[in-house]
Amino acid sequence: LDVASAKAPAGKSNMTTPEDLNEELATLLLQKQLPQTSVTALQNLLRENASLKEKNQKLKSLLGRSAKAQRDAKNELEAMKSSHEAAQRDVERLEKRVEVLANRPTHMDLLADFETNFDRALLSIGGEGMKSSQ
Repeated sequence: LDVASAKAPAGKSNMTTPEDLNEELATLLLQKQLPQTSVTALQNLLRENASLKEKNQKLKSLLGRSAKAQRDAKNELEAMKSSHEAAQRDVERLEKRVEVLANRPTHMDLLADFETNFDRALLSIGGEGMKSSQ
């Protein structure tokens, strides 16, 4: 006995709701075409089927959210890697700049060199002045 096809009129899909199936079972029970035990067993199957469909939908939803979260985490990781690489390049560039600045002479070094050169120049001029006056 095909309950779904017996209920569905011509031209309509054979997708029936649990309520339609329960009504059909009640009709078959009243017409004494099915015993009460069979109707009860079929109703239990309908309830279990509905429960499993609901669980299936929840699992699909959970799987979809999990996949989205995984994609988001992957994209965030890629962005962080890129940001980290850029920061590493900046660190290297700044370390080189610090090294260049650290190797430059200080103001005091430049002043001492200037004084030394100035003193030499004065001595040189003073020495030449003494030679020419003699």
